[in-house]
Amino acid sequence: ISRLTSLKALDLAGSSQKGKSFSGPLPDPRLESLELVSITDTEFSGSFTDDQIVRLQQLKYLTLERPGLLLETIPTTLSYNLTSLVLKNVGLSGPMPACLGGMTNLETLDLQNNGIHGSIPEFLNNLTHLKHLRLQN
Repeated sequence: ISRLTSLKALDLAGSSQKGKSFSGPLPDPRLESLELVSITDTEFSGSFTDDQIVRLQQLKYLTLERPGLLLETIPTTLSYNLTSLVLKNVGLSGPMPACLGGMTNLETLDLQNNGIHGSIPEFLNNLTHLKHLRLQN
């Protein structure tokens, strides 16, 4: 994948319930042209790190959903160009990270099925473009 330098969208979806899914090490999405990364219902192993995400400055849509994909925290290097951030069932825990307050272009924020707890932070008021908010544990 790393040689596809013009790639704008990386959408990897599986069907793990039917036993048909992508697996193995998580692909390293360091392609600077990516605007969309969506990895859902796969059997990849591993986690994304700040170092992998930092180069995705064109990223507008990020969806990670599946047990096995781990993000112990939301990377602080995520692009502030993001309009959609969906992180379902990826092992997040603790209070909602303050870095979200700076992502003022977000229209969708979905952090369901994680271990996020505590009060709903005031910084969500900064997300004036937000249209969809889902915080279900």
